[in-house]
Parts: sequence; C-alpha cells; structure tokens
Amino acid sequence: MDKTSYDFLDVLRGTIEDKVATLDQTIYCKIVGINEDYTLDVTVVPDEITRIKSVVNASKYEFNVGDYGILYKIGNNLANAFIIAKLGPSYEDNQPLSKQAAGGGDGDGSGGTVINNYYQTIQEASTYTHLQNTPAATWTVNHNMDKYPSVTVLTSANDLVGGAEVHYIDENNLTIGFSSAFSGKAFLN
Repeated sequence: MDKTSYDFLDVLRGTIEDKVATLDQTIYCKIVGINEDYTLDVTVVPDEITRIKSVVNASKYEFNVGDYGILYKIGNNLANAFIIAKLGPSYEDNQPLSKQAAGGGDGDGSGGTVINNYYQTIQEASTYTHLQNTPAATWTVNHNMDKYPSVTVLTSANDLVGGAEVHYIDENNLTIGFSSAFSGKAFLN
C-alpha cells in the first residue's frame, strides 16, 4: 500500500477508537463508603485511587465497605455512573427483596423491616395511567395513589402535551385542563 492508504487507515482507526471511547462501559469498583442517602462512595479497580462519591446503587444488593461491585458508565463517563451488580454476592443477597429483612424477623424473611435501597425504592414507586377516550378540555382523574403525583400527558397521536394545568383535588383525585379538547393518556407517578 502507498502512504495515502496508510494515512487513510490511521484516520479510520482514530475515528473508531474515538467512537469506542464514548460507548457505555462497565468497570469494577470497591465500596469505600456508605452514605445516609444510600449512595455509595467507590474507588475504581485496580488502581483504587480514583474515588467517586455518591454513586447510586441501582442493583438489588446491599453493600458493605470492602465489597466489590460493577459500575456502569453511561457514555464512558464516571460522572454518569451507577452500580448495577455485586461481585460475589452471598446467599442472602441473592434472595428477592421481599424476603430480605433487617432485624425483627425469624430468619425466613417473613418479619422485620424490608431493606431500603435505591433499587427497591424504584420498584415500589406507584404509577397510574389514565386513558381519556372521549375528547375533553378537562380530564378528571381518580388515581387512588395517596399522593400528589407528577403528570405527563400524551395525545392519542402520542404527541407530548405542554402547558396542561393540573389541579390537585386531594391525594387521590386531580383534574387536568387544556386549551382545547382532545383524547389521549395521562401518566402519573
């Protein structure tokens, strides 16, 4: 090959390396601190010098200082990283969250307080989808969520609706007002 071909291959290799460097990646980490908000402080393995603070534990596992986990980096960026798994989990850690208990139980997971971690909080978050089949400028929603949820509205054509006026009647009912009548869905969480 001539010099021009080698130059082209070098440019192509550089482009591929740049693209690969921005892909999501996983790395190993060591837990070096546990925060009150259930986030974790970790160091990157094997150097254990790079320390990342307040990493979200998005796995189903409870961690202790000294445990190892798998850190998922979005766009290969440590600022956009979270824990997705534990390396070498114990038998107890492999049990479903409903059977994991902390204190007060008789050992079978039927008593005590369910362990509270980020993964569990996400799994228990209540949601409700309201279907509005008849076009209306005001939608009345009985969601029975016992809270004041956030609301996202889509038209029947799946277009996102902005500028909706949400009025909370109480913790289980609300109305959504629009400038014109249409049908669609409201997602509450």
